[in-house]
Amino acid sequence: MIPKYAQAALLSLSGLSSSQVAIANTQEKSVQLEEIVVTASRREENLQDVAASVASIDPQALQAQGFNELQDIIEYTPGVNWEDGGGRGVGTITMRGIPQSGAIRTVGIYVDDTPLISASGFSGAAGGTIDASLIDLSRIEVIKGPQGTLYGASSVGGMIRYISRAPSLHEVRGEFSVDLSHNKGPGSHNTIVSGRLSGPIIKDSLGATLSVFQADDAGFTQVVAAENGNPLRKRADQAQSKGVSVDLLWEVNESAQIKFKYLKQEGESDLLSSVTLLPGTDTPAFAHYSTINQPLPLQSETKISSVSFDYNFEWGQLNSVSSLSDRSVFVNLDRSAQLAPVNDAIYGLSPGSTESVITISNQDMQRFVQEIRLSSQQNQSFEWILGLFYMNEDSGNRQQAIPEPYLGTGLFDVSFPSAYEELAFFGDATWYFNEDLDVTLGLRYSDHETEMENISSGPLTGPGQDLSQFSDQTVTYLATIRYRPSEQLSVYTRVASGYRPISANLALLNPATGENLAQTFVESDEIWSYELGFKGFNHDASLQYELSLWYSDWDNFQTRFAFNGVSVGANAQGRLMAKGVDFNLSQQLFERLNLQLGISYSDSYLSDDEPGLGGIAGERYPGQALWSSSIQLAYELGDLQGWQANLLFAGRYIGQLDSSFSRSSTQQSIEVDAYTVVDSSLSLEKESHQLSFYMNNLLDTQSIMNRTDTISGNGALSSSAIFTSPRTVGLRYRYRF
Repeated sequence: MIPKYAQAALLSLSGLSSSQVAIANTQEKSVQLEEIVVTASRREENLQDVAASVASIDPQALQAQGFNELQDIIEYTPGVNWEDGGGRGVGTITMRGIPQSGAIRTVGIYVDDTPLISASGFSGAAGGTIDASLIDLSRIEVIKGPQGTLYGASSVGGMIRYISRAPSLHEVRGEFSVDLSHNKGPGSHNTIVSGRLSGPIIKDSLGATLSVFQADDAGFTQVVAAENGNPLRKRADQAQSKGVSVDLLWEVNESAQIKFKYLKQEGESDLLSSVTLLPGTDTPAFAHYSTINQPLPLQSETKISSVSFDYNFEWGQLNSVSSLSDRSVFVNLDRSAQLAPVNDAIYGLSPGSTESVITISNQDMQRFVQEIRLSSQQNQSFEWILGLFYMNEDSGNRQQAIPEPYLGTGLFDVSFPSAYEELAFFGDATWYFNEDLDVTLGLRYSDHETEMENISSGPLTGPGQDLSQFSDQTVTYLATIRYRPSEQLSVYTRVASGYRPISANLALLNPATGENLAQTFVESDEIWSYELGFKGFNHDASLQYELSLWYSDWDNFQTRFAFNGVSVGANAQGRLMAKGVDFNLSQQLFERLNLQLGISYSDSYLSDDEPGLGGIAGERYPGQALWSSSIQLAYELGDLQGWQANLLFAGRYIGQLDSSFSRSSTQQSIEVDAYTVVDSSLSLEKESHQLSFYMNNLLDTQSIMNRTDTISGNGALSSSAIFTSPRTVGLRYRYRF
């Protein structure tokens, strides 16, 4: 049954793409609703019909404003936060107050139908993410709330999906772009070059797309000498990344379609942009954007190959997706502040004898995934989806702590190969009682098994562990009700659950007693989320809005427990409760001026005392701001010598947060102040050409985004922080054909 307004969907209200659509609309006498189709529910739906909070974002609109990374998308999407790790693609994503606790991600990431997030806690999946925003994409979907029934584990907070553009079967299309920018400071020149070419190999039957990019970030953080602050190396956090993507589309006949994708991305840098602070303060210990950490190599590589087969029957559709993923991460970190005092104590050295401790981490993951879905035809009185999911994942992880001077042995040398296997059945069904009311029920049953072996030596980890195996079964649920009281308003309620799977764990020995302080294994956790949402617009669509109120109950949540600078997996004793409101507004203020506003309130707090974490009942989870917001003002300047010109001013606000739990024995809790960053851009477009001038962090705000204040074994405090990037001025040229 076709809803009343199935041909007119509400514009996406999150992300800079909304601004771009609004600008285009001002060129006409009246504002028209544009149909935006998303696939968040594994079937094509108009955005207004999705019973969930979903943002559909145009990556090209972001790039025109100098935003080329996933974190830029996140910071302009209410209810979604990026905890910056100090490097391109290094950081963690949280949605709706569900933090990155534990080693397994809380936000899933897909490229089309291929999952990228590891289900294991030992493959380094929590420390970085692939950023596919520079390949040939149709859109990026940000789906808030647990997605356990359709997407399985590791989506307890939500999901991000990169949706590729289909290769052209009829004509050649392509584009080339170059982005030149300069960070405040001498020599800080950045370059991004990308290109895409798509066209038929066999007209109307076989098409291909080739996408390539290379990004060179000059960096802005210098390394200084700890004893006197003298510069040792400028722009030590410079980084390079590059990628290639190949897509093939074969229209076998009117009913059958085969798609192939290959994606490879590499990243490399020498330093994370962490600033050394005077202990316990907000003040840099040396010049701004300076660190005493040693430059050490960080490298990552991700490869994805997938084949999908789609077949349309008269009664529905068959979708089969097979994929292979391969990810490797090599990270060296200077952990002297945390581990040098530990090394002195263990080996009986006088305080200060250990000059440095470098941790070396080699992590890799190989995964095979097979998913098969059967779905009914859409727009019927009854719709359904049934699916089978299989995953087999192997990962390796070796970590070493090497002190200097080296006395023949380090603090630890551990290797823990692991494996994960999952078989799941899932489905949902939607009943349309009439054109205004429908109900969806969904369920997923997952049977998963994990195993790990620990080969280790060193005083902090003990002799290792034999192969351990654990299995578990999980059921997740979904229930939604959608009601349309008018053509201009949609109301939905949503109840959904999600989980992270069971995981093997490492032993963590107390060097004084030999006691194992760690759990034998980390149990799966479970989240339940309850949501009430409103999506609507006024009579002429000049005002559009989305409001969602939500509450989550996260039981037995996976986290980390640290002792002497070494951390292992654990489960919390109680719950994490989260509640909040997301609000998005788009309004045509005048004929040429459009306003985009996003506001998010998110309160996540402990239900019980958590001695292992150092938290007390009612305390907010660290790193989670209570308030965040964004605003965008887009003005159409009109025709300038044949060029269509648009001006954008945008700002993002992140509220106050706490750096750690108040009673942590390893971290001192310090309040991180709220901050605001202002961005601006001028875009000029004429036929196939587009020029964009942008200034990000226009006011050159130098604010702390997150910080670490570590209490070492001898009671000394060492502090470091990730600051907002300095002002960046750039020019981007794009040519399309």
